[in-house]
Amino acid sequence: MRRLGVGFLGVTHPHASARLRALRRMGGVRLMGVAEDDPVVTSFAATFGLRVRRRADLLDDPEVDAVLVHSTSREMVDHAVAALEAGKAVLVEKPGGRDEADLHRLVRATERTGGVCQIGYTFGFSDTVALTGTVLRRGLLGSVHQVRVHGGSSLGEAGTDHLNRPGDLGGAFFVIGCHQVDLVVRQFGMPAAVNAVVVRLPASIPGAHREDVAAAVFHYPDRVVTLDFSAWDPLPWFESWEMSVYGTDGVLHSGLLPHRSRLYLSRPGGGLPAGWSSWRDPEPQPWSGGRTPYSPEMPEIAHSALFDRECAAFVAAARGLRPTAASARHGLDVVRCLAAGYRSAAQGGAPVHLRPEQHLGAHPVDAVSSSRAATA
Repeated sequence: MRRLGVGFLGVTHPHASARLRALRRMGGVRLMGVAEDDPVVTSFAATFGLRVRRRADLLDDPEVDAVLVHSTSREMVDHAVAALEAGKAVLVEKPGGRDEADLHRLVRATERTGGVCQIGYTFGFSDTVALTGTVLRRGLLGSVHQVRVHGGSSLGEAGTDHLNRPGDLGGAFFVIGCHQVDLVVRQFGMPAAVNAVVVRLPASIPGAHREDVAAAVFHYPDRVVTLDFSAWDPLPWFESWEMSVYGTDGVLHSGLLPHRSRLYLSRPGGGLPAGWSSWRDPEPQPWSGGRTPYSPEMPEIAHSALFDRECAAFVAAARGLRPTAASARHGLDVVRCLAAGYRSAAQGGAPVHLRPEQHLGAHPVDAVSSSRAATA
């Protein structure tokens, strides 16, 4: 099988270098160059030995099989649609565009062309996400009636241009909180309704940014999911990001980085004893690295494991060997939930009802074994 030719459309997003390194580590991939109008492309291309090309040249090149889109949100869908129409597989950075209309456009292009379009929800490849899915599928918690989720943005990212683009649906809750919404939709599907508050606190946190805290309630016929978000997490990784799932027969607490979980079962199940079992990654990788000339606002990413898994899934999908890990329709559903939350906040927290259609577009990642994920 020949090497897969991969190009980059845009490199201004902090995840660009992390995915480029992941592609180089996995082998079987040939990097075909980068197209970007921002001046940072000079440093990026020099650092990684890439050729700077025009977008039309990349998309017309028959040796380019796939592209990764790491542009500003305003350009994301234009780049992705052009690549799909040129017959290229596409991985586009989350949330995939500026708003709900952008994601609708991306879905239409994906379905019209029959192409591969993966949204860059990297945390869907976490061991603890896989564990949560396994526990839910096996019914170990009994009837799940309540879920609590927390997330946030750190390192001052809430005040950067990256999270405050005028045309975007929102700020930190939109661009970073989409990760938490992705995990909710991934595990539980689309809610029937959302109500939320998204608050700016100028008296306590001055500066030019769009929002400080958010809280949302996702309504399902058989459960309620609550999500809260802080734009100013003081922790440097994602130590505070957690999901707690409460059922009639058990409770699961899990965190993304470092990967960790605590599972309580009222009776033995899934090869685990009754009572508490726990697991924590013995060798966690840091998330953030240092600042570079091509990532002037934010440190570039130091973490590798999740990007390795994500890029391997994308390359396999581009080769037709597996379904898309997080489809354009899944990306649309995540943004639909966020848009409902912003509409609710604008209406004083009133519930906003969503259409009943179910688009479970996130392909589940391979589950980790219970012996690794839960140690008494």
